[in-house]
Amino acid sequence: MTSNTHRSPARAFPLPGRGRPTVAVPAPGPGPQRWAGAPSAALDADGTFVLAYRVRDGEDHNVVARSADGERFTTVALLPRHRFGAAMVERPALVRTSSGRWRLYVSCATPGTKHWWIGVVEAASPEGLAEADVRPVFEGDARTGVKDPVIRYDGREWRAWICATHWTCRARRTA
Repeated sequence: MTSNTHRSPARAFPLPGRGRPTVAVPAPGPGPQRWAGAPSAALDADGTFVLAYRVRDGEDHNVVARSADGERFTTVALLPRHRFGAAMVERPALVRTSSGRWRLYVSCATPGTKHWWIGVVEAASPEGLAEADVRPVFEGDARTGVKDPVIRYDGREWRAWICATHWTCRARRTA
């Protein structure tokens, strides 16, 4: 366990459990398979928080929302699964480029398969992501699905951490 008394500037972010808990985005309703989560967040130049997250409510979709205080969010873009031609969408990764543009990387399930791929939409504002063209960026292949990206820019280069799943299809004979 570490102490909060002597923190360097890099560790000045509050540790979990140290502040008043707040639900920023509640589940869409009661019951199984109804939740909001898998978030990704970034700061806008105006100091507001921009949050992207997945909602599961019978129909998968990603949401982009904005907040001045980091607690009360207003939806600014809705990206349903059909927008990506996907059977399901999962964890989005939201980033702001060095030129100030916004990118949202989205995990997409190829309909009728076990395959996953990652697409990106890019716009001048978080609000514009809802209408931006979808472009595949990490496609996987016939035996590899990719999803759940974490994307970061370190000032010199972009880095991506991606989950990859490999599978083998085997025919079974039945008597």
